[in-house]
Amino acid sequence: MADVIYAFFDTKIGTIYAAFTDAGLCRIAIDADEDELIAELKKRHGGEVERDDTLIRSLQRDFKVYLFGQVPVWPYDVDLSTMTEFQRNVLTEMRKIPYGETRTYKQLAEAIEKPDAARAVGNACGANPIPIIIPCHRVLATGGPGGFGLGMELKHKLLEIEGVEI
Repeated sequence: MADVIYAFFDTKIGTIYAAFTDAGLCRIAIDADEDELIAELKKRHGGEVERDDTLIRSLQRDFKVYLFGQVPVWPYDVDLSTMTEFQRNVLTEMRKIPYGETRTYKQLAEAIEKPDAARAVGNACGANPIPIIIPCHRVLATGGPGGFGLGMELKHKLLEIEGVEI
């Protein structure tokens, strides 16, 4: 068996690529270049990377539920082993943000007991390898929407799906 298994499926927001290790979901990418994604996965996780479409059926169903405005469950273990301890703390806290709610970078910094680390929290959000499931789109700057690695248009669309106005 490969060290990383990946697959992809089409949605109304683009082609979603999902990759799993034995520890869990390790990467979500949208409209990625498949060869570049495979190279990234090999670099981050080492070993073999294989495509296996059978692993994503439930993930595909869960994305469909989410994209039609229903609260998803996202029952997946995640593999954040390639992240720093600080990044893992930020992403773990970020995953707790409920559907339809937002937090600021400052609030996340305070939640992980690093109140002066709002900028570093923003950098950790930008390094999030599992967007949407770890909802970095729900994290805003104090005075506005902040950034989003997948583009501001998609951030606004995802928040709109969740009923959030910014």
